[in-house]
Amino acid sequence: MFNGKVHTVAPTRKHKVRAYNFKEVNTVINSNLLDFNTPEMAVNLRIQGGKLITGLGVVEAQFPANPSGTFTLPTPPTTSIEQIFVYKRTDRQKNMDDSYLIIRTNIGDFYKISIARPDEWAQIYDISSVEDVVAINFRFKEKDVIFFCNQHMVLTMYDGECIKINSNAPKITSMTEHYGRMFVSSFGEGDIWFSDDFNPMNWNVSLSGAGYIRFSDNLGNAIKVLSFNDYVYVFREHGIYRLTAFIDQTNFELNKVIELGSKIYAQSITICRDKIMFLTDNGMYSFDGYSLKKVATNLKELNNVDETNLQASCFNDSYVVCFHNPNFSSNTDEKENNCMITYNIATDKVDITKDLPIVAIIPYVQGKISNCLCIVRHFEEFIGMFDYSGRMFNQYLMSSYRTVKSYLGNLNKDKYIRKLMLLSTYPVKICLCTDRGMFNYDVKGGDKPQQININKKARWVQIIFNMTKDVDISGFELDYEELQG
Repeated sequence: MFNGKVHTVAPTRKHKVRAYNFKEVNTVINSNLLDFNTPEMAVNLRIQGGKLITGLGVVEAQFPANPSGTFTLPTPPTTSIEQIFVYKRTDRQKNMDDSYLIIRTNIGDFYKISIARPDEWAQIYDISSVEDVVAINFRFKEKDVIFFCNQHMVLTMYDGECIKINSNAPKITSMTEHYGRMFVSSFGEGDIWFSDDFNPMNWNVSLSGAGYIRFSDNLGNAIKVLSFNDYVYVFREHGIYRLTAFIDQTNFELNKVIELGSKIYAQSITICRDKIMFLTDNGMYSFDGYSLKKVATNLKELNNVDETNLQASCFNDSYVVCFHNPNFSSNTDEKENNCMITYNIATDKVDITKDLPIVAIIPYVQGKISNCLCIVRHFEEFIGMFDYSGRMFNQYLMSSYRTVKSYLGNLNKDKYIRKLMLLSTYPVKICLCTDRGMFNYDVKGGDKPQQININKKARWVQIIFNMTKDVDISGFELDYEELQG
């Protein structure tokens, strides 16, 4: 007769959770309402074709050589570059590009170097600024010139050889060229100024010369002017105007297009393909010249962005905006840019890059190269360019993917987690978070699915994938049993 203790086993129901079509991150909707394919956070990687792949990186900039190939620049004569500018020039006798890269250092010096051919750095004398300047290329008196200005620097023109200044021009916050005139916004004013026809050095106000436009509403200061689709668009702190401005200023026509309750961030405004993109304290917007559309609405990180060091540009079909995100535990110093959002205007998708402290960024298009040039804090001696290496120069950025916390369909039942099947080409560190604790596993990667035996009891689960190098994850499956007892 058997008198031993009888063990009762709770009946179970077997289940499987599959994630083979990863969706983009959503930090706006409550995670309890999201499916397992939608991550709570995904940084330093891209979600493309339903897969997780290596994210954006920065490498040393390459410039097109003539007749073929590329070259890199010699080390700049400074360890701290604050701003970069492309001075667009054309050798019209040879019908060849003759552009220069100009840098401004932290002590206010300016240097130039050819990016049309191998060259050496040379200082530009008689110009200095320890503060950020705005710049614009202009064709003036049969020469390709570049203008600089800021609140404390008078309008300064450089023609590749010498400097000329104009102390009568306004102190400029932004400038654009439109049908031979320079249109500008100025510090502390709601007015828009424009130069004489084909003469950005003449700011004498007259019906046949320069002039200004004064606004009588309460939409705030003029913060940016852009020539776009045959119009000049004037961005105010809380609105956008469209200016029809051809040769004769007496025929200028001004129309209010958009009025916003939220504040527009001046440094975020940039042209990207057939759109003007910008941020407000209420998120990201796309503007086609007539109508406004709020985009990237799945990211709460875009609300109330810290605009202190904000930088923005266009990279291929994507709008790139860099800022400091106080919610990111970061390797960067306080107030440094530690978050970069890349919004693709063609696909309406976003990627998040973390711990890439961009100091300055500008678009660069030449020949077959369409990219951005950038300066990265702690690497200020290098001119950077985007790629998809997932690295900050020679250092990999840590990639991370975090699923939502899931009760696996039942809030009130415990589950027994049997195993995790993962298809990843490269090594992955997995953290399984549950109400019973956190459990870590290392997966080497390969071309076949790999099984990780779990055998843990849990009410809810959350999975975190951390990658220290390249990323290529096609999907995963979680096998579990729902305990009925």
